[in-house]
Amino acid sequence: PPSPLEHLSTRLARLLGPRRRSSDMEAIRLFFGDSDAWDRLLSSGISKHVILTVALSAVHNIVWLTSFSFYAIVDRFDLLPQYKLPRKPAMMPSAHVLREAYISTALSHLVINPLLMYFVVSPVYEAGGISWMPTSNWLTATWQIIFMTLLSDTLFYWVHRALHLPQFYKYHKQHHAFIATRVLAAEFASPVEALVSSILPFLLGALITRCDLWVLMVFVALRIWETTDTHSGYAVPWSPWALFWWQGGAAQHDFHHSHNKGNYGGLATVFWDRLMGTDVDYRKYLAEQAQLKSKAA
Repeated sequence: PPSPLEHLSTRLARLLGPRRRSSDMEAIRLFFGDSDAWDRLLSSGISKHVILTVALSAVHNIVWLTSFSFYAIVDRFDLLPQYKLPRKPAMMPSAHVLREAYISTALSHLVINPLLMYFVVSPVYEAGGISWMPTSNWLTATWQIIFMTLLSDTLFYWVHRALHLPQFYKYHKQHHAFIATRVLAAEFASPVEALVSSILPFLLGALITRCDLWVLMVFVALRIWETTDTHSGYAVPWSPWALFWWQGGAAQHDFHHSHNKGNYGGLATVFWDRLMGTDVDYRKYLAEQAQLKSKAA
């Protein structure tokens, strides 16, 4: 009998090799070797709302917890001091803020988000007539994810900027309890902010592109990875979210938290900040830091 490695190689070859035009459902079935598993799940009597809630919540929690654990270990053992963003003692969160953030995040992940998925996202998704089966090919899935990312980036910028207006800041103040970014701060936000800056943009993108559930799961994974990386407090050079000048990254968003102004976008691109001039203070800060380094040298 073939070894496990040979078995996996055969399935990958069948998935990625030349084949007649087909849906990704067929590709996934070829890879996993069970043509009826997904069909049986959908016909098992389990509510589609439960399936979507469990699937998206699992992706969300796994990606967030992985990122949180990685940077917790890095912090605990001081593994990447050369990439850690500057910190002053006054910037460190109090024990009260940390306790509130842990409780809020746990409540959000285990209760609020699943309820939103079940009672809001799933019914809207079903009402839109969007497929629960993986029907998109790789090219379609790619443009859908790119479009949803750009749409989410645009809506996030304008919603975030609006939340800094005096009349709306009360809904955003909780997030700025962290003067210095860390992964725990990524989702420490009021329910109103979470709804208008995260849930609605991602749901609108899904409805416009009519992406299937599998594409939506990939998009959620990327967005959670992106926001936890941006809030990590580490400007690591290998971050896929800060490889090019037009991306934001951890340093850009950390400035927003420490100075509480400007840099309203940047979770995916700096397009809107650059276009609207809301990154002027950040660019001045970078220039000043560069001058100080040159003088010190």
